[in-house]
Amino acid sequence: MPATSHIRMAILHDAPSNTESTSPIELLQHIDAFQVDTFQSLEALSAHLKQGKTDIVLSTVSTNLEEAILLCEKHSLPYILLVDSPNLDSPLSEDTEVLSLVELDSTLVPRYIQKHIEVFHLRQSLSEEQEYKVAIEQRVAQEHNALAEANVRSAEMLVALQETREKAEIATQAKSDFLANMIHELRTPMNGVIGMAQLLQRSELTEQQHERVTMLIQSSEGLMSILNDVLDLSKIESGRLRLETIPFDLRECIDTVLSLFSSL
Repeated sequence: MPATSHIRMAILHDAPSNTESTSPIELLQHIDAFQVDTFQSLEALSAHLKQGKTDIVLSTVSTNLEEAILLCEKHSLPYILLVDSPNLDSPLSEDTEVLSLVELDSTLVPRYIQKHIEVFHLRQSLSEEQEYKVAIEQRVAQEHNALAEANVRSAEMLVALQETREKAEIATQAKSDFLANMIHELRTPMNGVIGMAQLLQRSELTEQQHERVTMLIQSSEGLMSILNDVLDLSKIESGRLRLETIPFDLRECIDTVLSLFSSL
C-alpha cells in the first residue's frame, strides 16, 4: 500500500446513499482515516481502478459478488464485503473478508481494514515468492535435463570417435601391411636383376659393355634403396622402425649420381 495518511477505498453499491442499506457506507465516509469513492456500477469501478489510486475495494451484499471479486483479482486488490448482519460467511475467495459494522466499533474499523490490506499484500508477496521458487526449480530441472542430454550426446560422440579411430587404425595397418608385402614382392625379382648384372659384370666384356653393366647395377641398387625407403615408411606407420648408423662414402654417392646423368 502506498505511504499515505489515508486508506484509499472504493465502495461498490447499487442503492442511493439515503437508503437504510447504505448505513455502512455512511459510517465509513465519516472516518477521517479513509478516502472514500463510491460507485454504483462495475463499469464505473473498473474505470476508477485502472487509474491505480485504490488500496482496497468494498461492496454491499446486494451487488454482484463474483464480478466484483474477479475485478479485484485482476487489479491485485483486497476485497471486503460490507454486511449489516454478523452471521454471513466469506464468499468465493480467500482474499475476501466479510465485515459487519454492526458488531465492530467504528474506532477499530481503520485498524481492521489496515490489517486486512497488510495481510493481503503479504499473501501476494508469499504467492509471488512461491511462483518464483517454482520457476527457479523448473529452470534448474530444465538445465539439469539439458546437461544430461549434453552428457549423453558427448558420450555418443566419444563412442563414435573411438569407432572412427579404430577404423582408421585398421585401415592404416592394412595399408602398411600391403606396402610391406608389395615391397618384399618387388625386392625378390630386383635381387635377381642385380645378381645377374653382377655375374654379367664378371664375364668378358668390352670397356663400353662393362660401363653399361656397372650403370645397370648402380641403377638397380638405387631402385632397391628406394624400395627399402618405402618399406621403412610402412615400418614408421606401424611403429616398428629401427634406426641404424651405417658409414658411407659421400664422394662415391656423388660420382654415382653424376654418372647416371652423364650418360643421358
